[in-house]
Amino acid sequence: MDILNSLGSQIDQNVPEAIYQHALQSDLAQNALAMIVKEAARTFANQFLESNPMANQVGGLLGQVAGLLGQGGSGNPLAGLALQALEGTDLDERLRDAVTQGFTRYLQENAPQLGAMAMEGVKLALQD
Repeated sequence: MDILNSLGSQIDQNVPEAIYQHALQSDLAQNALAMIVKEAARTFANQFLESNPMANQVGGLLGQVAGLLGQGGSGNPLAGLALQALEGTDLDERLRDAVTQGFTRYLQENAPQLGAMAMEGVKLALQD
């Protein structure tokens, strides 16, 4: 039983760091997570713009002004000046926190499956 207690203690201390290191090595943020984050944010932004006529009007106006000043982008009325306006806000920090909350919720809700995957890894190591 001492070996199991030792294993449990080592799991608590070392598995979080091992997962973190493997995520870094596989560049998880740029590979798998980037697609999820970008598409979720894009879906949110599109839904926000569709449900807020005022945002569409402001976006169109800013797009026209940006076009007159030669700063507009083609296709998206929220280009140019609108993008510059976003830079002066705390939205990047708020988005960071929202993304972290979304992934935390997902990981917590799927903890049983993730734990089962980790147990499979331990069993495979014991069979080696």
